Formats: sequence, structure tokens, C-alpha cells
Amino acid sequence: MSGAGRGFERERIGPLELVAREELLAPLVEAGFAAPWNLVVSVERGRGTGRGPRGVVALTGGRRFLVKQCLRGGLIAKVNRSRYLSHRRFEEELALGLEAERRGLPVAPTCGVAWRRSLWGYQVWSVAPFVEEARDLARIVLDAPCADRTRALLAAAVDAFRVLHEGGLVHHDLNLGNVMVSKERADAVTIVDLDKARLVEGVVPRAAQERVRARFLRSWNKVLRGGGALPLAEVEALTRGMVTDGPAT
Repeated sequence: MSGAGRGFERERIGPLELVAREELLAPLVEAGFAAPWNLVVSVERGRGTGRGPRGVVALTGGRRFLVKQCLRGGLIAKVNRSRYLSHRRFEEELALGLEAERRGLPVAPTCGVAWRRSLWGYQVWSVAPFVEEARDLARIVLDAPCADRTRALLAAAVDAFRVLHEGGLVHHDLNLGNVMVSKERADAVTIVDLDKARLVEGVVPRAAQERVRARFLRSWNKVLRGGGALPLAEVEALTRGMVTDGPAT
């Protein structure tokens, strides 16, 4: 796909370029997304719970959205944390999120992005629906719930992952910080941060599902550092449920 495509509107305001769903661009601008750096603040995050300045804005009518500055992770972040060579992948994420929503997948898709030139690259901000009354799985398991509670949470997450795979979505960065669990219902799980995801027709190939599972297990081990209420062998066994029947490759 090339850029955001149909269903999105584009506007330039000073040095900033914005793209958002047609029905949201004007309300987002009115709420301050024309200067997204004023909407976000740096927050102290726990292990595995994401990175980058963020904030919550309310549109007319009360619907709330999460605004965040997109930051790099991994080794490259040591020399370049806040700039990207291109904004293209963030535009493409808009179309991916719209299609994932159309397929009925349990995601909170990015609805708008904004970027501006900064030295040799771009600074980028994104906006997505705020998942109300929820916490990320990293924070929950770090609070050391009992084994039964942890087992139930993991089982609900695995069910959501399986729905993604059956619906054709490959989440290449599926970590505990990208799994939002309702405070009221442990079985209500929403997956966020789709900037590294891709969609395929039909069920995700098993090889790709196994890579997603391996990424999630690495995150589990990193967050809990070998601890937690469940033995690693049980976690590995439970996560096999996220791999569903699909083509081999």
C-alpha cells in the first residue's frame, strides 16, 4: 500500500504535516494535535511498558485519544532516539489499522499521525483511541498476582493473539507493554502499537506465528527476569495456543 489511502485527510499547518481519518482530522486539530509536542509529557514507565512522551486528549463529545511521540528502541536508540528517515511507515499504519478494525480484530488502531522535519530526519507523533480502564500486561504481572490470576490473564491474551493470527494480522513487536487488559474484565484484551504489524490474506503462516510467539516470550522473560507466578515451562506451554492452523510459510 502507498501512504494512508482512501478514508484519510491530509493537512499542513506550518512545519507540521498531519494525516488522519477524515472524520477525526478537524476535531484532532481543534484539540491541539496541530502542535502535538504540547500534548505529551515524559512519563516514568516500568519495565516493558513502552517508551516515549505521551498524553491523553478529549475530543468534543468526550471520546479520548492517546497521543505519543514515536521513539526508536534497540541499539539504534543509543545514537538516534527521536528521528526517522521517513514517515512512510506511519502513514501505512493508518490504512493497516483501518483494515484490522474492519476485520473485527481486537486492536486500538492508529487514527492519525503528524510529522515535521528535524535536522536530517523527521519527528513523528501518533494518535490512537485511548483504551479506557485498562492496564498493560507488563504492569499487571509486575504487581505479582497469584498463579491463578496470572494464568487467567495469559490465557486471555493468548486468545486475543490467536484471533489476530486467524484474522491475518502479524504483530512483529508483540510485547507485554502492547497488551492492554481491562481492569474490570480479565478476558477483555486490546492490542496496541501496530507500527511494525502487517496484514495477510487468510490465516497468518505458522512460521510467522512462531516468530510472534518467540517475541512475546522474550518480552515475558525480560520483564519478569526469570521470576513471576508461573514457571517458564507453563508460560511456554500456554502460549502454544496462540499458534493456530495456517500455511507453513
